[in-house]
Amino acid sequence: MLRFYLAPCDGGALPSFKPGQYVSVKRFVAEWGLNQPRQYSLSDAPNGECWRISVKREDAAEGKPAGRISNLLHREVSEGDVLELTSPQGDFFLHEDRNGPVVLISAGVGQTPMQAMLGQLLKRGQREVRFLHAARHGGAHAMGWQVRQLAERHPQLQIHVRYEAPRAQDALGIDYHAAGRLNLDEVKELALLPDADYYLCGPLGFMRAQRDSLGRLGVPAERIHYEVFGSHPGGD
Repeated sequence: MLRFYLAPCDGGALPSFKPGQYVSVKRFVAEWGLNQPRQYSLSDAPNGECWRISVKREDAAEGKPAGRISNLLHREVSEGDVLELTSPQGDFFLHEDRNGPVVLISAGVGQTPMQAMLGQLLKRGQREVRFLHAARHGGAHAMGWQVRQLAERHPQLQIHVRYEAPRAQDALGIDYHAAGRLNLDEVKELALLPDADYYLCGPLGFMRAQRDSLGRLGVPAERIHYEVFGSHPGGD
């Protein structure tokens, strides 16, 4: 995953944003002869100086073509280049008017908006935070060491990482805490906190499983906030 730090090329002020929101990045695709937009979450807390997006390069796999825009960004964009993008937008964001604990639950690249939320929560330093993340293995787990360092520095943050298929070089207890898919019933002592807000982001199947588990464990629907990375759940 490659990080891009974005600042206004005219030296003007950055628009404000809420942690969890995204921007649309437009890039010209020569072989198509047109500009193509893609949405990327802002992956760091607001700082007034720059925005950050974290872009995973999507390679071709199992009959699925490579991600055109992610590959163009990785191959062609260098420091000092100009990107065309929108102002931040989106209805999935951290509710900063609340004081209770926050539980961030993500899978894969769904952790990118969580990074902005996490940074903002730790900057404010008032709320207890749980960070739960699922990945296929260490090779597909971006930003893991940064989150571990944050947990070492901030006692209000506790983390739990699941690898579905750990590699031989993935260290249990360091890189990840358990093998298999994330199951909230197995970590409810860590994840279930009184008056907590739950933020979920990841693929559709993951989202449905976590949302349903939280409901079964007694979390009110109004405390569950989510964004699907992939197809929209269609009102489900």
